[in-house]
Amino acid sequence: MKSTSALLMSIQLAFSGASPSVDCPSNRPDYRLGVVINVQIQDDGALVWNGTHISRANFTDFLTEAGKENPFPLFLVSWNSAALQIVEEVLARIRARGFTVATNCEEIAVP
Repeated sequence: MKSTSALLMSIQLAFSGASPSVDCPSNRPDYRLGVVINVQIQDDGALVWNGTHISRANFTDFLTEAGKENPFPLFLVSWNSAALQIVEEVLARIRARGFTVATNCEEIAVP
């Protein structure tokens, strides 16, 4: 169960930034047809991209490759108690490239 502060952080971050934010895709089957990228921000700030641990230094390379997808992928970004500064940085880097972001949703299986 999420704490109230984590829930408030999730709501606040979901509405910050210039790129679109969406409801969790469990109610949006149209997103299941496109590319979905699950990004988890672990408590220590480490990143997991579709189940693969990646360095924060390689994150930009992964974003560049994702930008070549047509249509643009939907990013599902989740975290538990990672530092707010790290969460904001990751979300800002994704949104800066114009990707759609849904936060703290259940993961969607990626083939």
